[in-house]
Amino acid sequence: MITDGEPGRVAQIVEVPARFRGQIPGLTGLRGLGAAWVVLFHLTQEQDIAILDKGFLGVDLFFILSGFVLSHVYPADIRTFRNYAEFLKLRFARIYPLYVFVLCAVGLVVVLLPGFADNYPFPQRRFGPEAFMASLVLIQNWAYFLPGCWNAPAWSLSAEWFAYLAFPAFQHATLRFRSRHAPLLVMMTGFLLLYMILSGRGASLNVSGSPGMLRMVVEFAAGCLLCRAWKNGLTCPPTAATTVALGLLMLGLLIPGAEILALPAFSLFVLLAVQRDGLLPRIAQSSTILWLGDISYSLYLDHWLIIQLANWWNRDIDMPLAAVLEWMVALLATMLLVAAMTHRWIELPARAWVRQMGTRPRSRPAPGFPRKPGV
Repeated sequence: MITDGEPGRVAQIVEVPARFRGQIPGLTGLRGLGAAWVVLFHLTQEQDIAILDKGFLGVDLFFILSGFVLSHVYPADIRTFRNYAEFLKLRFARIYPLYVFVLCAVGLVVVLLPGFADNYPFPQRRFGPEAFMASLVLIQNWAYFLPGCWNAPAWSLSAEWFAYLAFPAFQHATLRFRSRHAPLLVMMTGFLLLYMILSGRGASLNVSGSPGMLRMVVEFAAGCLLCRAWKNGLTCPPTAATTVALGLLMLGLLIPGAEILALPAFSLFVLLAVQRDGLLPRIAQSSTILWLGDISYSLYLDHWLIIQLANWWNRDIDMPLAAVLEWMVALLATMLLVAAMTHRWIELPARAWVRQMGTRPRSRPAPGFPRKPGV
């Protein structure tokens, strides 16, 4: 049952694997579904398949989830440099080792495969040394470099690293709220402002670079605000909330230019997942979806390179539709296998090693900084 921030009632939950104890497993499942959506979006871009062609929205789900999870895991206000440094160390351990491994793998492919880089616009800028250095320090989405340089999906990691650096500001602002509804009002106002700014520029949510930074800030803040509202006692009736969330999501997917409606839908999905009752938590907590959430970070970072290698290999081959579908299934299986391997043999050991750096034996984390698995 829910103990941290439970809004006054006991919810019946399904049993989850031991590795997820201390977490909210439904959020791990949501992350897995978001990663799968992004992968299918990139895999089927040339086929223009309905719903999958909006898979870029998986990144928006990531941003909301990230703000919520960090606000839940790090509830104490980060006021001291020691706490701030510990927080950044944990975030660095979470994202950087695998990130730099995949970046170097892309670098090897660009150097070793003739003509690979020439298949992309502005190859000298996209795969140049300056862009590589910017990617190495996770600022490629901040400056004048192509946001999709080197490992294209990593632009969102660059944007999110900015959110980590600024997290004390997000946290301090949301801790001021004492009611359940004021954070929601601010969150919805942010979504509206984001829509007005992007539509005024003739853009959708599928943006990176400077607009992508705005996209990230609004959605990361939304996750922080939603967590604060939940901790202040916000609940929602599972059946009605699921119906509304699915309705908003379908409208956002099917109506051109209405993708912004997916953001309140994702917020409701997150709230349903943390309540741990209803249809969505049961799906998100199934063993397959939890496994997908477990490897989701590896899957997100690995998949683009695998798809691009396949495109390079088949660049002069014209395949019939049936062969294309078979090739996609094989690619998807390959991506899942590679993600499971990099998660097991690179992501987890490197994360544990970085976390232990500078840590004395038997030392404990700083107050308010529980090292929950998978965070």
